[in-house]
Amino acid sequence: MSTKKTVFDDRILNKISLLYVEDESDIRSLLSYFLNKKVGKLYTASNGKEGLEIFDKYKPDVVITDIRMPIMDGLEMAQAIKGMSKTTPILVTTAFNEPSYLIQSIEIGIDHYVQKPVNPNQLIEKLVKSSTILLQEKELEIYSRYAHFILDSMLVFIVATIGYEIEYVNKAFLQFMGYNDFEGFKNSLNSLDSIFTEINNVPVDFEEKSFEWIKQILTNKHDEQFVYLRNQQRLEVEAKPYLVTVNRFPEKNSAIFSFTEATKLAQERESLKIQATTDGLTGIYNRRKFEFFLATEIEKAIRYKTALSLIMFDIDHFKKVNDLYGHQSGDYVLQELSRIVINNIRSNDIFARWGGEEFMILVPNNDLENANQLAEKLRGIIATSPFENIPKITSSFGVVQFEHEESGEDFVHRVDELLYLAKHKGRNRVETKV
Repeated sequence: MSTKKTVFDDRILNKISLLYVEDESDIRSLLSYFLNKKVGKLYTASNGKEGLEIFDKYKPDVVITDIRMPIMDGLEMAQAIKGMSKTTPILVTTAFNEPSYLIQSIEIGIDHYVQKPVNPNQLIEKLVKSSTILLQEKELEIYSRYAHFILDSMLVFIVATIGYEIEYVNKAFLQFMGYNDFEGFKNSLNSLDSIFTEINNVPVDFEEKSFEWIKQILTNKHDEQFVYLRNQQRLEVEAKPYLVTVNRFPEKNSAIFSFTEATKLAQERESLKIQATTDGLTGIYNRRKFEFFLATEIEKAIRYKTALSLIMFDIDHFKKVNDLYGHQSGDYVLQELSRIVINNIRSNDIFARWGGEEFMILVPNNDLENANQLAEKLRGIIATSPFENIPKITSSFGVVQFEHEESGEDFVHRVDELLYLAKHKGRNRVETKV
């Protein structure tokens, strides 16, 4: 058991530097010989003045000192050292038990007392205790500095909070906000609320220093959140989107927020969204998106008892266009026809490519008569519009009004039948009745 303790003591003590101050040369020589075998580096002094000079020059980790010494006593030296380094452990050796020394030692912040004559084992035990705490604090400080170095090297913005108070902001974020150091930020901005313009698609206008941004982000359980931030020093600059990720530490009531500029990511997501909902050739809605709108508008029509109509049309003899003029000309016809229709329908009408040369127009809040008039208007415009290098393009139309007892599939089936009827009756016409 004692062997293990000795090994442990040696591991701890050989990592520290020690200043030993003692005016009696015999005691100093004897204890120095013992300590020199234990600690990594030993400095000795014969009085407080000499000890203070050594401490100021070498900054040893721990100090052991006698109290009563010539020129400057141990407590005077200890007070000066604590003024230079509050965290340096100081152990006092003394043969006196005077209350005044004890009170003064407490006021100075002396860490341990060792009675003279010094018991080496007792001294080592207290030295190990002080050194262990010191080394742990040093390791934490090194880790903290290393962590801050890594965080300050990152281009993403990092904010650490405890409760609703900001405890750390990395260098990139400080520079974004126009501050040179954390203290300057804390004194003037503090909460960050004023730089947020939007959180998760909701515009915000927080009061100063209310920390509402922390509450709003923490209460959202999604892994990914988007915010818009504006530069605090350049408020005229448009706010940019940032992706927020949050690491929560409930046991410490703390969190770390990272903000990654998402301009490119937002553009890519918007591009993917457009690709998923629009027809790649014509730029209008695709069938999948139209089916979503169809279900939504049917639900509204049923709930509010409003009219809803559907127009379906296709290009007459489109196969001949491709065969005679080529697929590139066929693509041009689809694009040009889509442009014509877009320019001649309402903004709330929903226009989509159903497939091939077939198109759908969903007409909310319009009955069969009005939808029929729209279809006739479009038929006439298409039939009279010039298409480059192609003599004439016409289209056939079917038009129906939603019947509240039918399903969406029945609704589409009825308009499809009417389109087929229009083609059967000679094309370039609108049919509203079977």
